[in-house]
Amino acid sequence: MRSWLVLLLLSLALWIGGCAAPPPRTDSENPIELSGTYRGTYWITDHEGTSEQYRQSGTCTMRFEDGHYQIEGDRIDLPPEGGGEYRIEGDQLQLTDTAQHTADFDWSLILSGRFQIDAGDDGYIRLEQHDLAHNRLHELELRRLDR
Repeated sequence: MRSWLVLLLLSLALWIGGCAAPPPRTDSENPIELSGTYRGTYWITDHEGTSEQYRQSGTCTMRFEDGHYQIEGDRIDLPPEGGGEYRIEGDQLQLTDTAQHTADFDWSLILSGRFQIDAGDDGYIRLEQHDLAHNRLHELELRRLDR
């Protein structure tokens, strides 16, 4: 009886361990390469997850080259123009905006910080950032132009 219980517990432990989520993607496993010019849509969702939630969008162009990025929106401040340095860590994109900005808009719209990145082989990328400090969701869906 006791050996049966030990076998059952051991089997259960192995089964649970086998169901664990896979480890996060590392830079050495299919690294994401962003070099180039991308065009697509930027969405901002304010008051995410509340009854007051609303969403705005604008078309934008984003360039990545040698660890630097630049973004330009077709609509004023949606997203605001900016640029700076970027780096990729697994499936995360870290943007550090170093551009000079005027004081006449909401600076929390500036794209900076850590974004979840999903990149396809066809030149498509999707960036997502949950801005908890401002209860906002930033999303970009972009397609590479210069392939």
